[in-house]
Amino acid sequence: MSIHRTVKLFKAEDLFKPHLPIYVNRVYESFDTIEHSHDFIEICYVGDGAGTHYIQDRTLPVTQGDIFFLPVGTHHVFRPISANKRHTLAVYNCIFTSTLLTKLLNSFPIDPVMVQLYSGIEWLQFRDQHGEFHRLFQKLHDEYIAQKPCFEAALYTCVFELLLYIHRLQAEQVTHRHVQYSGIETVLHTIHQQMDKPIALKSMAELLGLGERQFQRVFKNYTGMTFIDYLQHIRIREANRLITSTDLRISDIASSVGYQDMKFFHRIYKKKTGVTPREYRNNLYN
Repeated sequence: MSIHRTVKLFKAEDLFKPHLPIYVNRVYESFDTIEHSHDFIEICYVGDGAGTHYIQDRTLPVTQGDIFFLPVGTHHVFRPISANKRHTLAVYNCIFTSTLLTKLLNSFPIDPVMVQLYSGIEWLQFRDQHGEFHRLFQKLHDEYIAQKPCFEAALYTCVFELLLYIHRLQAEQVTHRHVQYSGIETVLHTIHQQMDKPIALKSMAELLGLGERQFQRVFKNYTGMTFIDYLQHIRIREANRLITSTDLRISDIASSVGYQDMKFFHRIYKKKTGVTPREYRNNLYN
């Protein structure tokens, strides 16, 4: 039986001032706020503390420096770590209309990729690595509260800067993934050239400058196999080639593809092919 969740709809008309399609606040999240969606765009910045962000079907731990871009219709809610008043979670919110987004993107000579980023995307998450978002959200909040002369222009400028920084962070992530995948080709080349030698996952991860867990994720995304499965696949494939094209002893073939333990080689070989190496060779002549 599925559990029905109450999701409240927040409407722009209840928050925006006349002729100002931007709203900014800083709130301490609590357990009283219900999960909600909205008919406007929202950029959230965790300014202080830690907690949890329930967003769509995901549950994400958050700390100071986490940024979220939430398109129209995204449902979410923040929660502090606990109800204890010492465990606070302060979040800045900058909300604006889809019309304003279009107007801003059309007002500057920008990269077409930036327009594509904000066209029909799902929610995005980033980290404020250099403090730029912290500075911008403080400025946004101050301008919205103080309402000094021409504060509307300052708000528009800040929102565009937010969009620009998000675009740059997204571009950096894409570039980082490209660099990682380029490095995977080096790893694959190493495996193919040195399969007769011990090849440790740790040493391959170091080639890419990644931790072992992150390397495993990148490797599987690229090859569709775990590192160990791929290594075994390449070794057994080469063993089959040698069995069918040479008269080498099975023990020599095992050694030439990196297996010194014959018992282990036979176990892996049968697991991958369903037969023993000798049965495979005999079947060639039957």
